[in-house]
Amino acid sequence: MAKLTFFPLGNADSILIDLADGKKMLFDFGDQKDRDDPKDKRIDLSDALRKDLKAANRDYYDVFVVTHLDLDHVQRAGEFFWFEHAKKYQGEGRIKFTEMWVPAAIICESGCEEEDACIIQAEARHRFKEGRGIRVFSEPSMLEDWCKKNGVSLKDRAHLITNAGEVVPGLTKDKNGVEFFAHCPFAHRTEKGEELDRHDASLVVQATFEESGVET
Repeated sequence: MAKLTFFPLGNADSILIDLADGKKMLFDFGDQKDRDDPKDKRIDLSDALRKDLKAANRDYYDVFVVTHLDLDHVQRAGEFFWFEHAKKYQGEGRIKFTEMWVPAAIICESGCEEEDACIIQAEARHRFKEGRGIRVFSEPSMLEDWCKKNGVSLKDRAHLITNAGEVVPGLTKDKNGVEFFAHCPFAHRTEKGEELDRHDASLVVQATFEESGVET
């Protein structure tokens, strides 16, 4: 049976999903607890997730989802995760992820300034250039200009892109006990110099779980 763990207080509704087949998915990572403030009641998200992984005898997530780059959704990610794009973010104790899901705006936006957000963006761009370990959500046209500027064949990356209104490939109710349907984003670009509001470009999916023939 699938299990959902919510970390809503000050962590941008970070969600851990344990699928019935043993896979682990993490939606957003906003570890915002002030460890120097004994009155801060927000959870130590990094510690809680490390303990959960240790109990499962693993050091990685099958899927890490970043819905958008606002700081409360990515804070301390640069300290917690193993990133492929730079050796400085690799080493013992860092948590890996096999695949990452991001809205196209994370790859395309030019207004990234916060360190953790920039690290996430760099990783998404690296994986998209490499053509592996990533799923990007939005219309392919959203990525055309960026691909041209960066020497990336959009045609060769089409299998990595899921449009709004499509079922996410790779996870099925029959095999994994869950199906994800992409609601958002539609094409939306965020440029440096404009007031950053990433919510219209954020990733929104609907998860349908099936257990003993019952859908939830």
